[in-house]
Amino acid sequence: MHEPYDSYNLTPAQAERQLLAEVAKTAFGRALLDYLKQQGVEIVVTEDVPPVLGAGTVAGGGYMPSEKKLYLDPRGGVNRLLHFFAHETRHVAQMENEMQRNFSAAAFEPHGHLFAVRLMEMDADAFAVYFVYNHARETGSTAFDALSKNASWRETPDSLEADRAPLYNAFYAAWAQSGGKDEAGAMKRAALAWLDNEQLVDAYNESAMLGWRKGSWQGLLNHADNAQSPFARAFAQAVRTPHDVAGLFIDRAADFSSLFSDIGVPDYLDEDDLAAFAVQVMDGQAKVTEPALTALRNATDDFATAAAHYTGMADKLQATQKPAQKPARRGQFPRAAA
Repeated sequence: MHEPYDSYNLTPAQAERQLLAEVAKTAFGRALLDYLKQQGVEIVVTEDVPPVLGAGTVAGGGYMPSEKKLYLDPRGGVNRLLHFFAHETRHVAQMENEMQRNFSAAAFEPHGHLFAVRLMEMDADAFAVYFVYNHARETGSTAFDALSKNASWRETPDSLEADRAPLYNAFYAAWAQSGGKDEAGAMKRAALAWLDNEQLVDAYNESAMLGWRKGSWQGLLNHADNAQSPFARAFAQAVRTPHDVAGLFIDRAADFSSLFSDIGVPDYLDEDDLAAFAVQVMDGQAKVTEPALTALRNATDDFATAAAHYTGMADKLQATQKPAQKPARRGQFPRAAA
């Protein structure tokens, strides 16, 4: 039986060569490598993965859109590299999808941001489990079995590499129950098992709030004194439009679950599943614990303050830009202001 090398003493260059060799052994893997090439994304294997969303913790990987670089940490061996290669590649596709969306205040709202991060990470991990399953099925690798064991995830306790073995076991249980026929159901089961992983949920709740401060909040601060900037105009208009966080979440879930379906990846959420799935994920808000809970409350208050500021700024700008009223001709009354 084929066994990927899983030495913890590989240099980054050795790990990268072995990873790419493993990925290229399947049609699925080659399709993902081609996708990254088309997107202009460079794979960088290094022990210095940039902190995830500024969280200051070590992660198994990270995608930096501004750099077009997909970072992977070789520590932990090639089995985990397979998982994080797929996980981060899914993030590339997710973020491409996000670029096609219209400006929405729901995406800036702290709860919306937290749910979006949670969904992205759940989806990326479910996809990674499926990728490793496909790799094992096609090559005879024991990587899936290895990652189903808790010990495979306990090399770096200071990291976001929470024990993902339960996701693998949930996938396998659902797959076996279906007689090996329902891969979509197995992916969905893996995604939902993510919610029961307290270490993952806590880590990404905190990471989401740090990301909101670095991203959405910083953007709001940067344009707070420029009512005429495109950002300020768009935000003021968007915040006046009722923003449905749940609706945005459901749309994203539908889009994410169908990513890479053109190369045979199961779309694990059908239309009837979406609302129930969203409830399960968003009910996870009750699992927000400290310090993320205080951060979420503060962010919610700050968002409300920003919304009031931007709409007030837009109203003042509109008032100063009203056209001057023409003098009334003799024998006519001035028109009443609208």
